[in-house]
Amino acid sequence: MQALKKADGFEQRVYQVPFPKGFLATVVDSGMQNQNGIKGLLTKVLKTMLKVCESLINNTSLIQDLQIFELLVADSGYWFCSPILSDLLNIPRVELCPFPARVAAITGNIPVPPSYVPVFETGNTDQMTFLQRVKNVFMYGLQMLFVELIFARNFNNLKMKYNIKPERNIWQAMADYEMILISTDFAIEYPHPLLPCKYINERSLRVLLCL
Repeated sequence: MQALKKADGFEQRVYQVPFPKGFLATVVDSGMQNQNGIKGLLTKVLKTMLKVCESLINNTSLIQDLQIFELLVADSGYWFCSPILSDLLNIPRVELCPFPARVAAITGNIPVPPSYVPVFETGNTDQMTFLQRVKNVFMYGLQMLFVELIFARNFNNLKMKYNIKPERNIWQAMADYEMILISTDFAIEYPHPLLPCKYINERSLRVLLCL
């Protein structure tokens, strides 16, 4: 694994997590070889994500240093922890989403209606029969239930444990971003409604900028 390169004009801070070096690679390898298969891997990944997020919350010196900032720019790969951090610091958040809009819709207010936009793993296209639409909606419900039971519920418990804006749950926190930048290309996306957006199409950058 390559070390992060320092960028000019940015200060890089590293916080400690209770894992040895190379732990993630070990988790993936052991999870794939585990007799529980994907379930065992997801359980380990979830525990790792929770520990990483909790280590950040408990790093009081780093949190104090972050209090001077007025905006959090977060990678959506850090799904559930960035909204918790945003709530903890009480600052607005911008999401950088490296996934297609259909994936971003799971955790954000992106209009991707399952009656028209095919869900992954269904084999459907955007030209669906009535029964295919029913199947698509059903699979969307299962997908959301999976995310709720495996990830959202546990991160919501973490949020409540540290009394971080307990008046709203993790889903409300995730949907409360100022802007989301979706790295996508309409050539590989199915048609779907868009929020007020601007499409940036440069040689090395294709971004859907949504407010």
